[in-house]
Amino acid sequence: MTMNELKSNKEKIIKKLISGGIVFMPTNTIPGLICLTSNISAVNRLYELKKRNKSKPPTIIISKVHQLISLGIEVPSEGVISKYWPGKTSLVLEIKEDHIEELYYLHRSQNSLAIRLAEESILTEIIDEVGPLATSSANFEGEKPALDAYQARLYFGDSVELYVDCDDMYKNNQASTILKVNKDGSVIKIR
Repeated sequence: MTMNELKSNKEKIIKKLISGGIVFMPTNTIPGLICLTSNISAVNRLYELKKRNKSKPPTIIISKVHQLISLGIEVPSEGVISKYWPGKTSLVLEIKEDHIEELYYLHRSQNSLAIRLAEESILTEIIDEVGPLATSSANFEGEKPALDAYQARLYFGDSVELYVDCDDMYKNNQASTILKVNKDGSVIKIR
């Protein structure tokens, strides 16, 4: 699928997400499964589909830094933001104390989430309309990630509501770098 074809599917993607669906599509790293962070049942279904360890939170993709506030996430310093975002780096950020209980379905007792601020793209346009997305690679835990819709269908069949194929430019992407941001602003590489 070309970028124009991806744009032409934007409304279809948005409708599937709003209705609680899970979508396979290109992200700013490798293609993956996405759903709305605000839909608890969709997030839980993402875990079931992937047979994912329930203690491993999904990565959250945002389009604007201010979305961290609505997610109850501690906003890192401007220096950290400008150094690593937007891009393919996920920052593990602490959840504010008063949001830990309500966001348990996302953080899974970790009290933090890996957050990625995507570069301007069709993905950010979608996030601007529906809100932050939970994402995970399209595979069963421990297996090789699917890099196109055909491979993803082999894993998930009809359990995914929409498969949006990826052109070759996405197939060469790699999973995001993951950095833990400590309270003092220091950063530790996790992956």
